[in-house]
Formats: sequence, C-alpha cells, structure tokens
Amino acid sequence: MARHLAGQSDREIAEKEGIHRGTVSRIRNSTENAMLLQEFRNKVLDIVPKALKALAYHVGKKNLQATIETLYGARVLIQRHEVEKVEEPVRKPAVRAALEQAWISE
Repeated sequence: MARHLAGQSDREIAEKEGIHRGTVSRIRNSTENAMLLQEFRNKVLDIVPKALKALAYHVGKKNLQATIETLYGARVLIQRHEVEKVEEPVRKPAVRAALEQAWISE
C-alpha cells in the first residue's frame, strides 16, 4: 500500500515483489487496505482546522502565495485553459421587453 501511495504502479510493485500484477491489485483493493486509507483520511481531516487557521494567518499577513493558492483552491481564480463559456440567462419575452424598456427610459 505504501508503494502505491508513493506512486508505484501495480506492475512495478509486482515486479519488485515477484508476484502477479492481479495479486497486487487484489491486495490493494482489500477491505483491510480500505480501512487503512480511511484511517489516513481521518488523520488528514483532524489537521484541517489547524491548516485553516495557519492559512488565515498567512493570508492576514498578506502572504501573496497563500492568498493566490487559496483563491485557486476555491476556484475564484482559474487557469486560462479552464475558462468556461458563460451564457446569458434565458428570459421570458415579457421580462426582456420590460428590461429593454427600463434601459431605454434611463
């Protein structure tokens, strides 16, 4: 499991251990490993409040990198290749006419 978490493929692990790739997959997908992964997730979740406090501290100190990464993580900022097409909302004809009339009368 540790090798898989470190980025090794099932094929690489199987070669190192001298076992079949399917065996590695079965071991990795076993209930015991699922419980181990859940334990890792729980440990990460336990530190989230501390991480948020530290992040708030760094953003408060105007740490530009922390601020930018927070905005990217919250999807407020996005990469150029991630730009989504935003379409104008569809309005009913009566609402559209009233909006156009309000615009003209201003």
